[in-house]
Amino acid sequence: MKKTYKWIIAFLISVVACIVGGALRQDVNIENHVPSDTGINAEKLLKSNEENREEYAIKVNINTASKAELCLVPGIGESTAEKILELRNQYGSFSNVEEIKMADGIGDKTFEKIKKYLTVE
Repeated sequence: MKKTYKWIIAFLISVVACIVGGALRQDVNIENHVPSDTGINAEKLLKSNEENREEYAIKVNINTASKAELCLVPGIGESTAEKILELRNQYGSFSNVEEIKMADGIGDKTFEKIKKYLTVE
């Protein structure tokens, strides 16, 4: 697959993740967020997002990322993302990605899986 297509797919997955996150927090039906004239099947897209999330994940700057952006990293859920944000708010910017292990829920095993998706630049 060409690099351009991967970026487009990564972007679409990011958009869907943000929509899903908002829908889950507000108990809103995801179908209401995807215009019917786009030809997109929201349910199919959500399943695709979960299955392909790791393949199309992009690097996330842990010093500037929002909760939604952190949730795009395979292995980081909403509660872990909140813990990362709390840690960042309490101690300031991370000087290297390994410092993310100070957040509850991120041990050596998890860090090894997610470090390729993280940056501090």
